[in-house]
Amino acid sequence: MQYLKCTASIPGLLENTVLEFNGNPIIIYGKNGSGKTVIAKSLLDVIFKKFTVKSVVPDDFWESIYLDLQFSISNNGSYRVVNNGNRYYTILHFNGGTETILYSDSAASADDDQENNTRLEDTEAGVRLLRFIDSMGEQLFLFSTYVPSPADLKAAEHVDYQLLQYLMINDRSLRCDLNSDLTASGGTRFPLKRLDEEILRQETHHRDLEKKIQLIDVSKNRLDKLYREKKNILREMRDINNTLSTLTKQEAVLHRIVEDLKRIDECNIELEELRGTVIEEEEKTRLVGDIRAEIDTRFPHFKQIEIDDIPSLDELQRIFNKIKNVNEETDTLRFKNRQRKKRIIMLISGIGIAALIALAAVFIENKFSLEGRLDLLLGIAVSSIIISSALALYLAATKGKKHLETLRQERAELEGSIKEKIKGNRVDYDGEKVHELYDFLLQYFEDYLEFSEKTREYYRIKSSIKDRETMGEITNRLVSLKKEEGEIKESIESSINALEVVKSVEINTAEIENLIHTIGMEMDNCRQRIGDKEKILSQIDTEIEDHPDSKVELKTLIDERDVLRARIKVLHGRRRAAKFIQDSLADAEHRREQRQLKRLVKNTVEKFNYLTGNQYITKIDERTVQDFLHNGSVPPDLNPAVVHGIILSIKFSLTELFAGRDDVLPLILDDPFYNMDEERMRRFKDMLDETARSRQVILFTHQRDTRNWGKYLEL
Repeated sequence: MQYLKCTASIPGLLENTVLEFNGNPIIIYGKNGSGKTVIAKSLLDVIFKKFTVKSVVPDDFWESIYLDLQFSISNNGSYRVVNNGNRYYTILHFNGGTETILYSDSAASADDDQENNTRLEDTEAGVRLLRFIDSMGEQLFLFSTYVPSPADLKAAEHVDYQLLQYLMINDRSLRCDLNSDLTASGGTRFPLKRLDEEILRQETHHRDLEKKIQLIDVSKNRLDKLYREKKNILREMRDINNTLSTLTKQEAVLHRIVEDLKRIDECNIELEELRGTVIEEEEKTRLVGDIRAEIDTRFPHFKQIEIDDIPSLDELQRIFNKIKNVNEETDTLRFKNRQRKKRIIMLISGIGIAALIALAAVFIENKFSLEGRLDLLLGIAVSSIIISSALALYLAATKGKKHLETLRQERAELEGSIKEKIKGNRVDYDGEKVHELYDFLLQYFEDYLEFSEKTREYYRIKSSIKDRETMGEITNRLVSLKKEEGEIKESIESSINALEVVKSVEINTAEIENLIHTIGMEMDNCRQRIGDKEKILSQIDTEIEDHPDSKVELKTLIDERDVLRARIKVLHGRRRAAKFIQDSLADAEHRREQRQLKRLVKNTVEKFNYLTGNQYITKIDERTVQDFLHNGSVPPDLNPAVVHGIILSIKFSLTELFAGRDDVLPLILDDPFYNMDEERMRRFKDMLDETARSRQVILFTHQRDTRNWGKYLEL
C-alpha cells in the first residue's frame, strides 16, 4: 500500500493544504499546534472509519474536517476517499483516467448505507478494497503503520502480540493459506469447521432418528399395553356388571320380603283387633251376667220395680241426687250451728268466770270492802253482761233459719217431682199406692241410687253387645287372615331360599332394611367403579386412536438411521484426515512463528542498541524485548524515551516481515525526535533511510534541520 496525495482543511489550522507523497522518505514539517498529529491519525483512520467500530480520531473531529486522500493498494488503479465533515463520505476508484464511485454516504441518504455498501461489494475494485480492509483491519493497520509521538505514547496500545503473530506467520504461502482455510470460519479447501458442523448436524439428525425410533418403540409398547389394559378393564367391567345384576336381584327380593313383612304386620294388627273385639264381646257378656246377678243378689227388694224407661230412671236418679245434696247441705248447716253454739256458750262461760275472778280479786285486794271500788265492780259486771249479750245475739243471728227453710222447700219440691215421675211410669208394687212406693223409695234411698246405677250400666253394656251375625263375620275374617298370613310366610321363605348370601339374616324389617341399605351402598360403589372404568376406557380408546400403526414408518426410520451411520463414519474419517493436516500446518506455523519472533527480537535489539549507542545494553536484552512484545511490559525504571526507542526499533524491524509481499504497509512517524540528541538523530536517519528502501515512510516533525532527509513538505 502507498499514500499518493492528501488534501486537508481543518478549521483554525489548515485551509486546503495539499500534500503529495511522491518521494520516500517524506518529511512533513509543521510547528507545534499546526495539526501534524491530526493529519497523521487521519491518514490512518479515514480508510477504516466507515467499516470498523473503533476510531483513532474522535467522532466529533470528523464532523468538521475535510480530508481528500488518494492511495493505492495494487497496480490496478488507485482509490480516493473524501470526507467532508458530517455531510458526506465517498470512496472512488481511478483507473486509466476513469473515476468510479464505489461508496457514498451522505446525511440526506443515511438510510441508503446498506445499498451503497452492497454496491461496493458488487464492483471488482470495491471487492479488492474490502478484502484489504477485512484482511488488515484498523488495529493491524495501526500496529504496523503508526508510531505516535513520545508525548502520546502508551505502550499497551501499540504492542499487540496477536497482531504481531498474524504478521509473523502470514507469508501468503500455500501452507498458510491451507491452515487459514482449515481454521477460519467459512474455509473452502479443507473445511475442518464445516466438517465438524456437518458431523454435528448428522449426529444430531442421528439422535433425532434414534429418538423417533425409540418413541415409536415406546408407542408400540404403549399401544400393546393399552390393548391389554382395555381387555382387563372390560373383564373387570363384566365382573362388576354381574355383581351389580346380582345385587339388583337381591335388592328386589329384599324389597319384596319387606313388603311381605309389612303385609304380615298388617294382618297381625287386624288379627289383634279382631281378637280384641271377640275378647271384648265375651267380656261384655260376662260382665252383663255379673251385673244381673249382683242386682238380683243385692237389691231383691227392688225386684218388683219395673221401670224400663232409662230416661225416667235417669231422671229419678238425678232428682234423688239433688235430694241427697239438699239433705247433705241441711245436715252441714245444722252441724255448723251446733258447733257455733257450743263455741259461743264456752266464750260466755269464760267471760263470766273471768268477771267473777276479777270481782274476787278486787274484793280480796280491798279486804272484802266495797269502799272506793264500787265503780270498778260495776264496770266489770256491766262489761261481762254486754259481751255475753252480744255473743248471744250473734248466735241467734247466724243460725240460718231462712237457709234451712229454703232447703226444706227445695226438698219438698224435689219430693213432688219424684211423685210426678212415679205417676208417669207403669209401676206395680203388690197393689200398694203410689205414695206408699214413694215412701218405700225414700226408705231405701241410698240403695236405690246404687241400684239405678247398676241397672243403667246393665242396659248400656247389654245394648253394646254385637249380634250373632256380626260375630260370625268376625270369626270368618279371623280364619281368612290366618290363612293369608301362612301364605305370606311361605312367600318369604321362598324369597329367603333365593338369597343364598343372606340366608343367615334374621327375618325382621329392620334387619332386612339394613341389608338393603348395605346392598344399595355396594350397588352405588359398583356404579361408581363402572363410571371410573368407562372414563379410563374412553381415555384408552383416545390414546389408541392417537397411536396409529407405525410399522412402515419404523422400518423407514431404521433404514435411514443405518445409512446415516455409514455417512457419519465417512465424515469422521475425513475429519481425522483434515485434523492431521491442520495439526501439521499449525505445527509448521508455530515453528515459523518462533523463528520469526526470534528474528524480530534479535533485529529489534540490534536496532535499539544502534539507536541508543549501546547505552542500555545491560537492561534491554532479547528477553526484555520478547516480554514487551508478548504483554507490553517493560522494566519499571525505564523512562518514556527508552520505551519510545523500543517501539521505534520494533516498527523498523517489522519492515523485514513485509519483504517480498504485495501488501507492504507504509510507516508513519509522528514527531519522533523528543529527547533525541544529534548523535541519536543521525543514527535514527540511518535506520529511516534503510527502511525507506522497502516501504513508504512519512515523518511528521517540527524540526527544520530534517529538510534534507527526503522530500520536504511544509504545513
